[in-house]
This record gives sequence, C-alpha cells and structure tokens, in this order.
Amino acid sequence: MTFSKWNHSKSGELAKSLKYLVFVIIAVGILLRLAVFLQCNSMYIDEANIARNIYERTFSGLIHPLSYDQFAPPVFLWVVKLCTTLFGYSEYSYRLYPFVCGILSLWILLLVLRYYTDNTGIWYVLLLFAFGPIYVRYTQATKQYSPDIFITLILLWLALKNTFESTPAIRLFLLWSIVGSIAIWSSMPSAFILAGIGCYYLVGALQKRDYFKVWFLLVVGIIWLIQFAGYYIIILKPQTGLQGLVNYHKEFFFYPPISLNVLLKDINLVLYFISTAGGYLGLPLVFHIICITIGIAYLGRRDIAKLVLLIVPVFAVFFAAALHQYSLIQRVSLFAMPLLLILIAVGLQQILHWRFPIIRLAAIVIAIICVVDFNALRNFVRPLQTEEIKLSLDFLKKRDIKGTGLCMHNFASPAYIYYTQIHPQKEKWTSLLGASTFVGGVNIEELVKSLPKRFAIMYSWEEAPKIEAQQLAFRRNVILVDSNIVMGGKVYIYQK
Repeated sequence: MTFSKWNHSKSGELAKSLKYLVFVIIAVGILLRLAVFLQCNSMYIDEANIARNIYERTFSGLIHPLSYDQFAPPVFLWVVKLCTTLFGYSEYSYRLYPFVCGILSLWILLLVLRYYTDNTGIWYVLLLFAFGPIYVRYTQATKQYSPDIFITLILLWLALKNTFESTPAIRLFLLWSIVGSIAIWSSMPSAFILAGIGCYYLVGALQKRDYFKVWFLLVVGIIWLIQFAGYYIIILKPQTGLQGLVNYHKEFFFYPPISLNVLLKDINLVLYFISTAGGYLGLPLVFHIICITIGIAYLGRRDIAKLVLLIVPVFAVFFAAALHQYSLIQRVSLFAMPLLLILIAVGLQQILHWRFPIIRLAAIVIAIICVVDFNALRNFVRPLQTEEIKLSLDFLKKRDIKGTGLCMHNFASPAYIYYTQIHPQKEKWTSLLGASTFVGGVNIEELVKSLPKRFAIMYSWEEAPKIEAQQLAFRRNVILVDSNIVMGGKVYIYQK
C-alpha cells in the first residue's frame, strides 16, 4: 500500500498540479548531467588512480586490493573495465557507468518517494537531488559514489515493492539471496542498507505475527554475512592499516565524548552529514533538521516498518564511524543521502498540510531559497572543473617545456600518468614524458640544482598555503618567468 493512498483530501489538487513539475525536474536533471558529462573535465587524482588500476589489471586482477591507495568494489571495477575494453580509455568510457547510474537514480528516487509521500513533498527533494552540486559532480566521476546511490535506491525500491505480507517467503528468500549478494560486491555501503532491509522485514513479521516467515530472514542474513566477510577479508582488511588513509579520514570519525570539545566535534560531524543532503548554510540545515524530525515522528505513528528501513542504515553508519571503520566524509556517505531526502520529503508534506497558511508559505519560500543556494545549474554554461590538469599540460606544451624540464608535485602524478600514457590522445602530450616528481618537505635548493636551466613546476590538488611556501623557496633560488593558474592546478615556469 503506497503512501499516496493516505493523501489528505485538501492537498489533492496541489499534489496533482505538481505532477508535471516533478517530471520537468527529472528531465532538467538528466540534461544537466548530460551537459556535465559531455564537458569532459580532467580526471582528478582519485579518478586517475582508479583509471590506472583498471588499465593495468585484468578482470580477475581487479578483485584484489587496489594500488595507489584506492578502494572500489569489484563489480564497479568490472563494469568500468568492460566499458573501457569496448570503447577505449577515454574519460567518457571510464565515467559511463557512474553517468548511467546518475540518470537512472533520478527515476528510481521518484518511485521510492511515491511509497512515502505525494508530489507536495516530492518536488522539493527532487530539486535538491536533480540539481545538487555534489550529486551532479559524482555522476561524471570514475568513482563508485554514483553507483552507490543507485544501488541504495534499487534496494529500497525492491524492499518496498516486495512487502512481507504480500510476498511468499520463498520468493523473498530467492530475491534477497541473489540481490543482496550482488549488492555487497557492487557497493560496499550496501551492507548498511541491507541491515535496514532485514529490520524492515523483521518489523513486518512481528506486526503480522507471522513468525514462520522469519526463517528466510535468518538464512538470508547468514548468506549476507558470509558474503561481506569474504569481501572484507579479500579486499578491505589488507588496506585498513594504511596510515595515510587513516590520517586523512580521522577527522570524519566519531570519538568518545570525553570533553566538551570532542562532544561538539561529534555534533558538528552529524550536522555535516545532514548538510550533505541539501545545503551547507544555516537556513537549509535548520529547515532540513525540522523536516527530518517531523518525518520521523509522522512515520513512527503511521508506518514504523518504513521508518526502520530508513533510519537503521543511518544509525549503522554512525556506529561504524564510532568504531573508526567508516568515514563520514561527504563523498563516502553520499549513498545515505536518499534516506535523508525521503525523510525531508515526508516532513515537508506534513508541513504543507498544516492549517496555517503563513507556515505553508514560509516553508515554500525557504525551500526555494535552499534550492537557489544548492544547485549546479550554472554548469549548463560554465564547465564543471575540479583539477584541470589538461589545461596545465596544454600550457606547458605551448611554452615548449619538455618532460625533462618538468617537475611535478606527487599529487599531480596520477593524472599526468593517465594523460601521457593511457589516454587515447596521449600522443598530444608525448613531449612531456619523462617528468620527475617531488613531495612536500623536499629541499628546494637541492631540487633546483637537479633541474635544467629552464624548468616548470606543476601542482594539482595541493593546499594553497603549502604551494605558496614552496614557491617562495623557489624564488629565492631562480627567477619566475611565467605561470598558469587554473581550477585545481598551478604551473610555474622558472629560469636559472
């Protein structure tokens, strides 16, 4: 039974009038993702390192822990490997799977939302999801974050479509044995969603007092645990001790609240998690917390099983973050954002059903302000840029810098390798082959001695203060003759 059957009669006309708006939002969201995909911006450091793994390994080799400090599920890697095998090693091939997942997620989110609310709640969260910068960005990145969202939504949709009371136990067993196993090897955070699904069916069993059907939950749960244990032992465990990754993510773990400062840090991390769903300013954060609270209260009264389906994965993520086993950094927790968006939609619908026109009007105005703040529509005309190393390489080529005269920060090395050794148009940058690298803390005076009379220094994805400090050290030894500063990339040409 879908939530649309519970509509308040007074909101029927409003929900009907918003029907066409919902489909317009989806259409524009698809066009926006297509526009950004076709812009073909440069691969950033993590993308390039995933691209290198896929290029260097066979299909069977991709099931082993990845090189270059990367994590990605095997099914994701296999699909991307298949795309590059069929279509070559361009950015388009590498990003095709995340792009398709991003397009399909718009439609699947709508299907899931219809089990919880009507168009009075749907329009707003669809705007956030269709136009939100973080969702658009990772739709065209060679990372698993867009497929993670898609798999989350597919799992939610299948659970809501195949309810406990209407689906035979044997069908539920076969469905979730197969789908759950595929999901675990396709998306690491799917384990959190599957935990919610297991609790969702358990609540259904308890409500119907159909304890015999619980056997399928126990058996399927064991199958999932075996699958995840295998995934952990084969892929995750060998890399859990990498100190560089641990240090990078330590700010995104919960810690025991032994002091007020630690407690405030944990609270801020929760607020950071919520802000990822639809805006980083104070107004959207407060608005969304109110909507989520109302949504939880309403579902708690009307359909506790559907509430459990949404909140158990969130609590599981927080528990894993407290154990320092899962980071709450935005891109890694992106898979959970549909859960928050659904709660926001339910809460907003209830607000728009209240009798007080001034409150309804205020909610609509605030929602519009939030969308204005949180959208990537500018990327229709202004290309999305992250670490534009192609522009840096083109600049170096025009300035007649050769590979022996190029020295790059080690963060720029992965994308440099991709574009000079893997990309279909790598011949374009052949003259830049043979560059050297340096790391932070290097002795600049000694580095300058090892370089030719005219040389270039290139950066990508490095903190501005560190770059400025290093450049001051360079200028004490050599003369700056040219530079090129682009989004996420900096090039300096020096003369001895």
